[in-house]
Amino acid sequence: MRRDFVANVSHELRTPLTALIGFIETLRHAARDDPAARDRFLGIMEHEAGRMNRLVRDLLQLSRVEAEERVRPKDAVEVRGLLEGVISSLKGVAEREGSTVVLEGAGAVVPGDHDQLTQVFTNLIENALKYGAAGQVVRVARPGGDGAGACGAGGGRG
Repeated sequence: MRRDFVANVSHELRTPLTALIGFIETLRHAARDDPAARDRFLGIMEHEAGRMNRLVRDLLQLSRVEAEERVRPKDAVEVRGLLEGVISSLKGVAEREGSTVVLEGAGAVVPGDHDQLTQVFTNLIENALKYGAAGQVVRVARPGGDGAGACGAGGGRG
């Protein structure tokens, strides 16, 4: 299982890395004096570098989780502040999708790891934005309404 995982990760890293190398070579030669191509290639390169960065971050997080798998987090995490930060960081994604993220409820303080909870909520909210219907309102609230945690795409009314 570990061998398959390493092969998959290697492929996932190699693909954007190969694209970056190709665009760098093109920018050094054929597209050197083409501002439109340069801007387009730089945008793609930025996207691919971000993809690699997220993959490496996820790998480091996975390694950390494996190392600490039996350790209960003891830090107190203020969930509303954490969610406000996550929503702020995903503002560009929401705008591109024509969606809005709404945080409902007062929040809570829970025992946890701030970085791990940030990653979980980022993944959930980003997935709701990317894979939900465009133009929808994504409501982030704990079932019952106190804002401690769940998220989902709503019916587009604000």
